[in-house]
Amino acid sequence: MNGRQRVATGPPARLLGLLAGALLGVTLACAPAPPRPLLRPLEPAVSAFLLSPETGLPAGRLEAATIAELQGAHRRLLAGDTAGAVAVAERLRLGPETADAAAVLLAGTELAKGATAAVIARLAPVVASDPGYLAALLPLARAHELNGDERAAFERYAAAANAVPVAAERARALLPAAAAAVHSLLATALGSGDLEGAGLQVAWLERWLPEQRTTIEARRRLSSLRGDSEGELRALRRLVSFEPESRELLWRQGELELEVGDASRGLALFEGLARRYPADPEVTKGGARARFLWRLTTLPPRVQQLVRHEVPTRGDFAALLYWLVPGVRAGRPSAARVATDVLDHPWREEIVRVANFGVMRVDETRHLFEPDRALTRGDAHLAFARLLLLFGRRAPCLHGIGLEAAPRSSDEACALLAACGIVDDPELCRESGPASNRELLEQLRRVLERFDGGPG
Repeated sequence: MNGRQRVATGPPARLLGLLAGALLGVTLACAPAPPRPLLRPLEPAVSAFLLSPETGLPAGRLEAATIAELQGAHRRLLAGDTAGAVAVAERLRLGPETADAAAVLLAGTELAKGATAAVIARLAPVVASDPGYLAALLPLARAHELNGDERAAFERYAAAANAVPVAAERARALLPAAAAAVHSLLATALGSGDLEGAGLQVAWLERWLPEQRTTIEARRRLSSLRGDSEGELRALRRLVSFEPESRELLWRQGELELEVGDASRGLALFEGLARRYPADPEVTKGGARARFLWRLTTLPPRVQQLVRHEVPTRGDFAALLYWLVPGVRAGRPSAARVATDVLDHPWREEIVRVANFGVMRVDETRHLFEPDRALTRGDAHLAFARLLLLFGRRAPCLHGIGLEAAPRSSDEACALLAACGIVDDPELCRESGPASNRELLEQLRRVLERFDGGPG
């Protein structure tokens, strides 16, 4: 093969390669740029709960330029540009005046992703420090709702309800479920004896559902457990309007009216029950007790004060006997007993009268009545037994028993009182220690009933 027959592979081939490369470069340069990711606006289920971050902040807290920037970031967020919103929030979160607004913006991006726990963790402290911050309240409420915490969601929505229609709508929708959750917590607290915790739940019900019967019943039960008779009575007066013919409600209202309310109203309630149930012995007894308690309210004011004493003294008790037992006040005592420690006592006249009837003892050796010593059950029961023998001769339980058989010990007194139905339990009667006014007044009522030949 000679040289003229060689294929040209030298410089011309390299030139063609360079031309091809240049052509490729021109082609790439003229090609369109890759499309940006398409932004999808947030779903209404999210966007409806996102307000511009400055909404609800005090006027003047943010500069106009900052507000404009926040509003722009908010629009980008609603349009689906979460990255743009995050960029603005990350820059603003470092400023003390803009940190809360930045937190709201970031929480909006988290709510868009369904990160409800992150929203709650971020916004709960913000709302705790500024309970009226609308832009924080709404996403926080929505996060609680999506997490199934209807009570927390309701409370946040309710806080914004006056200003934001969607918050009012969601609050109305969630109230029944929130109330059910509160009633469950209330039942748990009451079951465990946690009255403080129960009080918090009742306060919630009274704030949001004050007129519901279940709320009023909850207040009544809590007041009863706390020993708050006045609170229980207030609740009962409202409950009766739901069930005006309820014997149980009217009975309890009558008792409380006589105890801490309107005694005349209480007596009228028992008289009404007596007309409705004329043959019911329990109602008859209730009426008798009501008349006695009403009578206490007609005593002189200083005597009424004695009725309110939790544990009476011997002097207090003597004064009550004087004013409540007609035979003591109007009768003629058979003896005169000297007690030197009552001469300057405010109840001197009453004590002397009771002592002279022998209803209460005077220490014959020391000539002391001890009016300021706390009354014991033994003192009271001996006095009741003596009263029965002095003035209750018509009582069937006393047939065949003479005055000379007056008990000399607490055990003997309790046996007689049990036979006459004054005490319900002879063993309990024999217990020593101070006596409560409530217990003694009921026993005295029964004693007075026996004077008229009543049961016993």
